[in-house]
Amino acid sequence: MEIGDEFAETMGFQLLDGNMFSASTNDSLSVILNESAVKTFGLSDPIGKKITFIEQTYRSGERITFTVIGVIKDFNYKTLHEKITPLVIQSNEIIFTRMSYVVARLKPSANATAISQIEAKWKNLAPNSPFQFRFLDDVVESNYRKEERMGKVFALFSGLSIFIALIGLLGLSTYTASLRSKEIGIRKVFGAGILDVFLLLTRGFTGIVLISFLLAIPISWYIMEIWWLRSFAFRIQISSWTILGVGFASFAVAFITVCYQSVKASSYKPHVLTTK
Repeated sequence: MEIGDEFAETMGFQLLDGNMFSASTNDSLSVILNESAVKTFGLSDPIGKKITFIEQTYRSGERITFTVIGVIKDFNYKTLHEKITPLVIQSNEIIFTRMSYVVARLKPSANATAISQIEAKWKNLAPNSPFQFRFLDDVVESNYRKEERMGKVFALFSGLSIFIALIGLLGLSTYTASLRSKEIGIRKVFGAGILDVFLLLTRGFTGIVLISFLLAIPISWYIMEIWWLRSFAFRIQISSWTILGVGFASFAVAFITVCYQSVKASSYKPHVLTTK
């Protein structure tokens, strides 16, 4: 990476040791390393150490020795799909003609006037190059649009699946209540309340929900852990509490659905049973 004297301050690099590039010093043969680069080169005390590179862009094929003047904290200069790799930062003092972009930090209250001022400065620096700008937030967001689309699709189909499951559970509980209407009526005659009817109707559904939950655990874990999260170098860990929370939510939704039907069934007046 090749940067100007004020790039590090503008981007908020955290200096751990040494110095940054400065306009008051000659940094043409100086470099700044990140923590990963220090570990890769095996430098216990990197400041002042010499590092030789074969420069392919400045003077083709020439071996150039640089002096390490600073060490910065590791930061993500790629996407979160990739691990932080060694980074060697060189001053663009002797290669200023290769400058391709300028970075500016704007205040939150900045408006179109600030962009116009930056455009005027750009035309002074590169009058033959068209002025184009992008906000860093938009650049970062564009790196994860695929994940955002996937999240919306998963949310849509998950919501649809839950809705269909609830409709099916409600229909099944309604059908079960109709089949056991006489039993419910007899129990009500003998003093059964809403809780008794609820326990009667949920007795069969508990096993169904439990089996469904146990079958869903390995499938959902495989999709999240193996298929999706593995593509990220920086990622969350799916804890057992998350799985238990999902299971609790599933049982809660199922019980609420059956509870509605239980209240409805217990509100019916008992049928008068007659014998011949």
